[in-house]
Amino acid sequence: MSVLFVLGSLPVVTTGASLMALSEALTTVVTGENRGGPTSERERVSLFVSSFRESLVRGLPYTTAILVVALVTSVYGVAFVSAQTPTLFLGSLIGLYAVVIVPVWLLRAASVTVRSPATPGFRASMKEGISIALERPYFSVLQLTIVGLLGLLSTFFPALAVVFAPGAITVLEVISYEELAGRGATDIATAYRGVDA
Repeated sequence: MSVLFVLGSLPVVTTGASLMALSEALTTVVTGENRGGPTSERERVSLFVSSFRESLVRGLPYTTAILVVALVTSVYGVAFVSAQTPTLFLGSLIGLYAVVIVPVWLLRAASVTVRSPATPGFRASMKEGISIALERPYFSVLQLTIVGLLGLLSTFFPALAVVFAPGAITVLEVISYEELAGRGATDIATAYRGVDA
């Protein structure tokens, strides 16, 4: 699934659609909503591709948010390296935090969108996503720490960023969402075992 996400993100404008598709496909797989049990790799790919197509327009605000964070962080980082001022250092540091926080927040918003019977807009999903995250901040901090560590590891092992990190981070989000706002971990365990609830 991670490789599909990376391939779907190669045309940068489709990064949001790829994020939405990854979230929807892994939510369906992890919670077992498609048939009450484990899915084959072919079914996972099919879920991703169909969701990707459906999310091309809906994913544009997600793409914009990712690009803005990446651009602003890069500008501050380059400016700090050349000027070495405390203000630019602070901007770079905040940008590095945003590089971890914003994708996790976007994944949470995607989870909200995927699970809502009536598809909410981007703003409503982002608002609901932050609301869920702030209900149990200790859980959110743990999730952000894990994502930050995976991001750090990906800088040292670039293949990890392609093969493992996007899927692992999304599975972490799906499970976290299920625990915080869904029906709980027992549904995930039941779906994994293939037993009807």
